Amino acid sequence: GGIVSATSAWLLLRSGLFSDVTNLQIILALSSVALCIVPFIIYHLVSAVPSEELHGYEAGYKLQKIRHKAHKDEKQSVMNSMLSGLFMLFKYPYVMGIFGMSFFFELISQALKVENIIFGKTASHSLSEFTAFLLWQALLVHIVAFIVVVFGTRALISYLGERRSLLVIPAATGLSMIAFVLRPSYSSAIFAFVVTRSVNYAFAAPLRESLYIPTVKEVQFKSKSWIDGVGTKFSKTCASSFNMYTDGLVGSALLGVQTVFFGAVISLWFLVAYALGLRFEKALKRNEVIGSGEVL
Repeated sequence: GGIVSATSAWLLLRSGLFSDVTNLQIILALSSVALCIVPFIIYHLVSAVPSEELHGYEAGYKLQKIRHKAHKDEKQSVMNSMLSGLFMLFKYPYVMGIFGMSFFFELISQALKVENIIFGKTASHSLSEFTAFLLWQALLVHIVAFIVVVFGTRALISYLGERRSLLVIPAATGLSMIAFVLRPSYSSAIFAFVVTRSVNYAFAAPLRESLYIPTVKEVQFKSKSWIDGVGTKFSKTCASSFNMYTDGLVGSALLGVQTVFFGAVISLWFLVAYALGLRFEKALKRNEVIGSGEVL
């Protein structure tokens, strides 16, 4: 889907048949129609898949049934329900680790995205050309991610296991950032962006979702909403602050700041990924449900 939509939009922009405004209006209209179809697809999937096949992790499913029978899942006030996810985020290091995996990726991605936009604006002469530049990158990301998903994701995770697979994410991101920082250019920026995004879509995102398997429902839904919503915005704010700080720096000064910043982020990312992988494997081995304090 990403490949088809990005290719179609890129071809439209490169054709030169319409003005910049008309091109964007066409893309926006078609995107809106596609989004309107999504609820029907979700409804079909929910209707087609038997409910007994949706419970996933057996220990978590058993705990949920026990809680339901014991009436532990009593209704909470709206405020308590909203804050319970945030409370569990700070209470359980494992959940904070999941936040860290998302935070570090978004931090690197957004900092790199600004560099890409700068290179794109410099190389473009019109709005359509600039948009086509961004879509071309998105197309490359989807193509690489598709290849990785088809030939590599499942094989790598099966071969390496969850813990080592988590370490691949900061490793691949770190290597691409080294290439960009040492030789900042149009090509290295695109390379780093494509590698970072492709690894996220094809590898990191499925792994992050699997980390929620040995957790209680409160973590899977309430804490996750804080991580995906507020946490993502927080990481983008931090990345924007870094970009504002480095604005105007050139040469060795810029290289030094970027080296320290990206080096520190990647190093912390490695530590979080390693600890998170160990905790995940331990939870599965003990048949533990993180967030409940119970082993089933």
